[in-house]
Amino acid sequence: MRNDYIRHPMLLGYRQIEGLWLPNDWFNETQRLTYLIKHWQTNCRIYRFEQGDVLCFAENKTLDCSSIEGWPLIRYGRLYSTAPLDDDELKKLPYADLALVRSGVVTTLLFSQAEPLSLADYLDIKEIHFEETDNYASLYEIKPQALSEEKNIRTIIGDNIPPADDKQKQFIKTVFENASSSSQTQEPHAKASLSLTQKIINNFLTPQNREAMYSSSKTTSQLSRWQHWLNKLSIKSGLASMMSKQQANYINKMMKMFEDGNVDQALRHGIPLSKHQENQETTPSPYLGRLKGRNKLEISDNQQGRKSLYFGDELQNYLKQLYRQQFIKLDKAGRNEEALFVLAELLQEKEEALDYLESFQRYQQAAELARLWAMPPAYIIRLYCLAGDIDSAVIYARLHNAFSYVVLQLQEKHPDIADKMREEWAEYLVDCEDYLQAIDIIWQLNNEISRNKAKHWLEIAYQAGGELSLRSIVKSIFLLPDTVHLYQDDIKKVCNDPLATIQRAILVRELLALPKQTKLTEQLINQLIRPIIVDQYGAHSVLERKEISQFIHKSTNKLFKVDIPQSDIPEPKCYSLDAQNHFISATIPEQGLYAIYDVVALNDHQYLIALGESGVLLTDKAGKQLWHQLTPTYHIVIAENNQSALLLAPRGDYFQISSLAITTQFIQELGTLKCTVFTRNFDGVFWTIAIHNAVHVVDTKNDFKIVWNVDSLNGDIIELLRHNGAEYWLINSEPNERWSYTLPNRWLTQRESLSHTFSEGCKYDLMSHSYYTVKHDKCVLTSINSHYTQRLQLPNTQSIEEQHSLHLISRSAKLIYWQKDELTIFRLYNNQNHCTFELKWPTIFAPQYRNEFSQWYFFDKTGRLVHFNWDNGRVNTLSLLLK
Repeated sequence: MRNDYIRHPMLLGYRQIEGLWLPNDWFNETQRLTYLIKHWQTNCRIYRFEQGDVLCFAENKTLDCSSIEGWPLIRYGRLYSTAPLDDDELKKLPYADLALVRSGVVTTLLFSQAEPLSLADYLDIKEIHFEETDNYASLYEIKPQALSEEKNIRTIIGDNIPPADDKQKQFIKTVFENASSSSQTQEPHAKASLSLTQKIINNFLTPQNREAMYSSSKTTSQLSRWQHWLNKLSIKSGLASMMSKQQANYINKMMKMFEDGNVDQALRHGIPLSKHQENQETTPSPYLGRLKGRNKLEISDNQQGRKSLYFGDELQNYLKQLYRQQFIKLDKAGRNEEALFVLAELLQEKEEALDYLESFQRYQQAAELARLWAMPPAYIIRLYCLAGDIDSAVIYARLHNAFSYVVLQLQEKHPDIADKMREEWAEYLVDCEDYLQAIDIIWQLNNEISRNKAKHWLEIAYQAGGELSLRSIVKSIFLLPDTVHLYQDDIKKVCNDPLATIQRAILVRELLALPKQTKLTEQLINQLIRPIIVDQYGAHSVLERKEISQFIHKSTNKLFKVDIPQSDIPEPKCYSLDAQNHFISATIPEQGLYAIYDVVALNDHQYLIALGESGVLLTDKAGKQLWHQLTPTYHIVIAENNQSALLLAPRGDYFQISSLAITTQFIQELGTLKCTVFTRNFDGVFWTIAIHNAVHVVDTKNDFKIVWNVDSLNGDIIELLRHNGAEYWLINSEPNERWSYTLPNRWLTQRESLSHTFSEGCKYDLMSHSYYTVKHDKCVLTSINSHYTQRLQLPNTQSIEEQHSLHLISRSAKLIYWQKDELTIFRLYNNQNHCTFELKWPTIFAPQYRNEFSQWYFFDKTGRLVHFNWDNGRVNTLSLLLK
């Protein structure tokens, strides 16, 4: 230690700081430890001297020396100093690690004189709950299941079919390339020639001959010689004007192969016939192009565009009979693969082709072809079951929720398979957290294993509490009468509590849903009947008059049934805002303490709330915490039965995803998945997502494997919406497109371009398939399909800024929101275009909204929630405090 005078005794302004000195005459030990923790970084060193503590940074920091706690240190080689030193001052200092300058006097210290300090000795982590960090090891690159692999006739049936000729393949390609242009370039003399040929044939054909000519495609009669001549006259004259000479030669060559029995070559050159255009009133345009044969014979699917052609009635019917005769010959000769090809590909008789395969019990091939042709799901599942491919059958049954149809079809003739599918059905329902329905399904198997599963699921449902618990009580009394004593206290509480109107209604509806009544369920009905009648005359009645009448009818209390005039029982009071023109003006609550990123209401007047990195929370309607998990959650994807959810947290281009079983409050991390757009609800197992221009349905119970997809769309997906048994896509193509699918079969019902509907200033709503604009003090909504126009009254004439900020969303009601001054105004309109709800929210807090069926939620990052129930007109507000 040595004392010398220093001319500049302190550091000023912004400096690159290498450490911090905390003298003990300035700070007590608690303060020093607080500042050491505050400024500590990885690989820092801390030493404790008698005079104080020193913190040596691993990397320098640029800080304002006047604002930092303690004395900042700069570094000269190994020396840390509290003051700037020149060369002369440095030379005068002895060998040291630390130079402390106070009032111009320097004191030097060595680290060897100090005690190394570890902050770990001062941190108490017993009360800190640690969560696993993000696990990017489970980063899924989703891949289709084996069931979704593309197949053709060779992989399905085998290699017995000869390879197709190149000319036929080129013919198919050029036909569809030139189909649109041919209709515009057709010469007038071509139509005249066809008309003349048609007249000649009509004159030659007697009614009897005409009937034979247009007979069923299954006829077994041979074509007569004069019919050959007439048809060839028609065909050749038509082809001469419709097509090039080369094309006409190709058709003639192909027909001659069939007529001469040159089967292999005929099948290689055969042209598929169109079943879709036969009944059109106008003759389709001719097809042009160079004709080539197949390289291989394969049956096309429905997803690649129709590879079937139409050449006019005469040629169409002639080829149909030619192909039919060839099918009969091949079938009689035992050449089943070639016969199948003629039936399915050339004649396009897909249902008959599947029946043909079934007649030989070739169920696997029939199932693969049925899937290739997008036949009804129940049909495909049944074939997979008969083929013994239960795994594929289960995949399809889960995706389309088609278990009931298959079990019904197989129960009589194949009971073992039906029982297996019933087990899989129950497991699927459990995956959806629908325990009570799963019990109904599996109970019918009547074996010990199934009954034990059902008992376990009943216990889970009972422990869940709320509505599910009450329903499980009725189910237990019905299926397991020996357990009734376990629920007597619960039943008495519900029957005697004057405020338990909703709970009693739950029990009534579950009792009415039973297939039959037992002595114990009749006793429960008799216990409930009096309080239920009292409830019906109250202000908060729930049950319909019809339900009350049915319940009284099931009662065994004959005197009571006589005393109660059922016609006088009142209907429940209807509060639906669709039937009324009430106006409700809601007020936002006070600010809370936690940010709300997303919210949904559950069945038992509870809220599931996303808190961002702070996790996910379940509260009652007053905001009281019921449970809290630290799983990061920004978005909630809720199951349609409200019993499970997916919890999403964005991680760059990916989402960290966990599943929540609301019934058991169990959270499982599923992994990290890339998606750009997703639906906000799902069926409990399968979830629709989009990755740029591809839409995938993924199995959330099986590593996000794709079970259905459409890729290579014309543009990226802008929006995905699942609502009321349908799914809607908005595609950012040129022009934009709207695709509509029915669920669960996922059949495309509409594909429409939006180019012709938009004008300047118009906006589009996906759900209602309408465009809207603002005119003065009205929002004008016009349906694209029907051009039906609705005018929604706004409170004032909209300024240009207000018009730009205005948006409309159509669900159970029509929501309009816009920004005015410093407020965001939300308005809901019923189906009579009357405004029934208004809410004003300071725009600075960036209010958000969400809709699930008849429930509307409005919330912000300050912990405020406004919940509006469209069905009963009730508003609930809460501030998320969690004190």
